[in-house]
Amino acid sequence: MNTTFSKKVASLVIAGFSLSGLAYSQSSAAHLTGGAPGTPRFITVPKGFLEFGADTPSTVLPSWTGTDNGSTYTMLGASPTSGTSTTLPVVFVPIIFKIGTLTFDPTGPVDGSTLNEIQLLEQSPIFTAVDLVAGSTDLGKNQYEDNFMRANFWSQDASGTNGYHLKLGKPTVKSAITLTVPSKNGTTIDTAAGPVGDVNLTYFQNELNSFLANTKLGLTGDELVIFVYYNTFFYEGTSSDCCVLGFHGQSSNNIIYTAAAFNEPNEFTGAILEDVTVITHEIGEAMNDPYISTNVNIVPAYGNVGQISGCQDNLEVGDPVTGLATTITMPNGFTYHPEDLVFHGWFTHETTSSSVNGWYTLLNNFKGDAKACPPGGSN
Repeated sequence: MNTTFSKKVASLVIAGFSLSGLAYSQSSAAHLTGGAPGTPRFITVPKGFLEFGADTPSTVLPSWTGTDNGSTYTMLGASPTSGTSTTLPVVFVPIIFKIGTLTFDPTGPVDGSTLNEIQLLEQSPIFTAVDLVAGSTDLGKNQYEDNFMRANFWSQDASGTNGYHLKLGKPTVKSAITLTVPSKNGTTIDTAAGPVGDVNLTYFQNELNSFLANTKLGLTGDELVIFVYYNTFFYEGTSSDCCVLGFHGQSSNNIIYTAAAFNEPNEFTGAILEDVTVITHEIGEAMNDPYISTNVNIVPAYGNVGQISGCQDNLEVGDPVTGLATTITMPNGFTYHPEDLVFHGWFTHETTSSSVNGWYTLLNNFKGDAKACPPGGSN
């Protein structure tokens, strides 16, 4: 699978700073600087990919169903027309990978910082409000994903004034799971930023399922479960087929979860993929396509854009803009790189977008709706 990125310009103002001149990297294929021939990507997983066997939820996250141009979709939260503010409870489950002599630990200090990954995530624009201005439109001081949802349904939430929000609660942090990876199921790759883990995805699934089935984490269906890990990626088949960055899905008993790497800059060439880029992508998709594992949100086929080679028909708001991100410096002094996300009208072929400013993505990377696939692309 090849990943192609066009040079894009964003017109987003963050905390009063204009990003209208920010240029994104251009490459025919994004890859690890360590030479792994595979491509960074996000995957689709079937229902039951993770089992959560011991924890049977009695409740589920709130959701609503809407339609646009003949496409029906179910998303988390309340309908934007309701003016309801929803806060999703969040649970972090840290994963520590031990691969050979190296340990990749999200609970230890991140390189170049005195803070660990959990602290940096909590202080990031994903969980902490920041003022966002898209073009000439002030979206307000809200979390990044909340402002994406408000901007996404701008014509339905009275231009962001009716009280509609989809917020993330302060994460509850569970005890870390430690996986000591056998040599046959994992290796490390040296990059310009240092070594990264490269773990067999099937091994990870089996080990995590075994842990979840035999340990009471106290996970419930009314929480968004996020597995977090540091500088570690997954391969499918052989170790050269790196790198699965993250995924989201629906467990066998309907817990909505994501798995997302927090990683260093300069590990990849040809794309912006660092710190919160992956978690932005996966949380955005979990909000907009929570039941992907059962193929609920089917849209007209699109593709050959972002990470997508060929055509797909699920409402995955990160895939078409994988690797296109912006920068936000928070009060803790750390500069974060949240990814762009695609508005619903791009998928459903709105000739005039009903989202903020008539845009098709939060960072205005697409100037029109999706082209039918094949051949795909964007107008």
